[in-house]
Amino acid sequence: MDPSNPPKEDQPEEPRYLDFPHLPNDAAHDGKPLLNKYSTTITRDHAFPGAQAMLYAAGVPDQEIDSMHLLDLGKTVKTAVQKQGMLAWQYNTIGVSDAITIGSEAVGYSKLLRKPINIATCYEAAGAYIYNTLTQPDDGGDKSKTKDEIMEDIERHACPGAGACGGMYTANTMATAIETMGLSLPGSSSNPATSPSKMRECGKAAEAIKVCMEKGIKPRDLLTKRSFENALVITMALGGSTNGVVHFLAMAATAGVALELDDFQRVSNKVPFIANLAPSGKYFMADLYEIGGVPSVQKLLIAAGLLDGDIPTVT
Repeated sequence: MDPSNPPKEDQPEEPRYLDFPHLPNDAAHDGKPLLNKYSTTITRDHAFPGAQAMLYAAGVPDQEIDSMHLLDLGKTVKTAVQKQGMLAWQYNTIGVSDAITIGSEAVGYSKLLRKPINIATCYEAAGAYIYNTLTQPDDGGDKSKTKDEIMEDIERHACPGAGACGGMYTANTMATAIETMGLSLPGSSSNPATSPSKMRECGKAAEAIKVCMEKGIKPRDLLTKRSFENALVITMALGGSTNGVVHFLAMAATAGVALELDDFQRVSNKVPFIANLAPSGKYFMADLYEIGGVPSVQKLLIAAGLLDGDIPTVT
């Protein structure tokens, strides 16, 4: 995968160990060896504000608000599965956060993200920080803050709680699409992360699991051209992220479903953009939840003849 050599650009490289930027192996502080030789790359100064914001949100090093509620949600699902008379086994999986990897050398693995790119407010603030133009907004805040204090305040509060980014960014784009494809429970993508509705959803997940096992419903059975069409419709209606293009094409290729770029344009031409959600609008997913969530949008689109309401689902 050599971007400087087009003929070899898509050819996989020979397996090799990566040499990530890090402090010298003999780095020490007060005579003691430093244990954070690698992590210091993203935690020192303000070169990786998105990474620091995500780490603060995860409780590192001293924040009270975090995203560890997923463990509790998992326990709720486990208990509900057991009540269905089935064996429940809870285990961990890898979590990936592009907010931590964006701007790092690892970005080179993605053909679309070969070069470090800046996203989100943290990174925009970082640009102002670098050019020494970052100042306290005229919102009644402390105008005497230094640029370092302003940057640290942004990093500490950019991720105020559990759950995905509130707008139609990648996470909510894919969550709403997956729900509309029938791969998750109704309302799943718009139920707030720490709400009672999310807990009730976890309880209902056990019922869906049993239905899928009894009827032999597998993800591949639900990944059809009709369901992908639904995914494109809900994405266009809500103003989803263009990252969805990459993900939908990858999902379709894996499932053996014919999906092309022309399909995105065709659906876009016929489906109106009806949402007013961030980043292009002023509302957030929690606001959509208050007026019925994604199911309310789905009903509207079905009534308009734009969404297929007869596809099989996990329910």
